[in-house]
Amino acid sequence: MKTAVNQPTFFSWLGYFELINYVDNFVFLDNVPFGNKPKRINRNSIADEEGKEINVSLSITKLNSSTIINDCKIVFDKNYDR
Repeated sequence: MKTAVNQPTFFSWLGYFELINYVDNFVFLDNVPFGNKPKRINRNSIADEEGKEINVSLSITKLNSSTIINDCKIVFDKNYDR
């Protein structure tokens, strides 16, 4: 039996889904501290039409570096029309 453990990511890449398909059990490790270092949990980069890299971030709330990943919340702009 094959098991993979990975933290959630913002804009997952194709290899992430290939890994999920390859293993028998896949675990999202979201009950660990978010930490202070930049991570792909709330940011990633994409390419524009010309192939130029653009950084994209998802605004989240976290109380401190020990805040657990699954306790972070997405911040919506108050002026955003949902």
